[in-house]
Amino acid sequence: MAYERFTGDNAALLLIDHQVGTMGWVHSIPFEEMKRNALMLA
Repeated sequence: MAYERFTGDNAALLLIDHQVGTMGWVHSIPFEEMKRNALMLA
C-alpha cells in the first residue's frame, strides 16, 4: 500500500473536548501555552 503525505487537501483536524479541566492534565508545556495553541488551532 502506498502512503501519501498529509496536505490541506487530504487531511482534517478534529478538536475534541478542549476544556479547562482536561487541559490541566498536560504537564509537558505550561497551561497558558497549551491553551493558546488550542485556541489558535480552533
